[in-house]
Amino acid sequence: MSEKKVGEKCLVMLPGFMGTKTDFNTLSLLLGEQFECMPLVLGEQPVTEQRSVSAEGDPFEEAVNQWFQQFHMQLPESFYLYGYSMGGRMALALASQMQQQQPGRIKGLFLESAHPGLQSDTEKKRRQQGDECWVTALKERPLNDVLRDWYAQPVFSGLQEAQVEQLIASKAHLNAAILQEQLQIFGLSQQRDYRSFLHQATVKHGLTVHFFAGGKDEKFRQLGAGLRGPQLHIAEHCGHNIHFEDARWMANAIQSTIEH
Repeated sequence: MSEKKVGEKCLVMLPGFMGTKTDFNTLSLLLGEQFECMPLVLGEQPVTEQRSVSAEGDPFEEAVNQWFQQFHMQLPESFYLYGYSMGGRMALALASQMQQQQPGRIKGLFLESAHPGLQSDTEKKRRQQGDECWVTALKERPLNDVLRDWYAQPVFSGLQEAQVEQLIASKAHLNAAILQEQLQIFGLSQQRDYRSFLHQATVKHGLTVHFFAGGKDEKFRQLGAGLRGPQLHIAEHCGHNIHFEDARWMANAIQSTIEH
């Protein structure tokens, strides 16, 4: 790959919870003429082995940053950042940190079905309780059974049965103990609200942010519509997992934002 291509059109990609590098294979292939795609994943090693959190820091942001440190030497001076679901929330944390410490390094931010953050302690407590139920399930039940329940959630209701089976098969090899830890560290209840950051970053600092939501995903369509700053793109025929359901739509949408 040429240095010019990496420097000008590198797209760092963060998958969602239980994500693997192969999640982006089709999308990366479709974007290959325009971007050097670099999918990063949480990996198979326990996050706590690399983790230390300062007393005054934001635990979620510090955990994301410490995980990201291992990739610094592989990345160009500037790049585009794309994240899906949990990966999108992690992308928000990275963008927030870099806006303060390395302004201009992120050339554009793409968020697919990514929650900007809960807005009350009540919401956070409810979500944490829900996440703990998943952690317990991962401890006590076969992973395939948990995966089946995971994709039975309303947010994935737009998936066809064959698509669900494909997703389950692609994640059946994952380590349940590490998934438990990742959910506890990077779960939505651990994250601050990034709405103010998104508004300030786009309006005051000129960061281009695009938010993608599925037309059949009412929750995230409404979340995207309520954000100030990001440009909202709706995949009318898709649900939560747009890049999986229609990678070509997602590729075309990303390409069109760069071309304009």
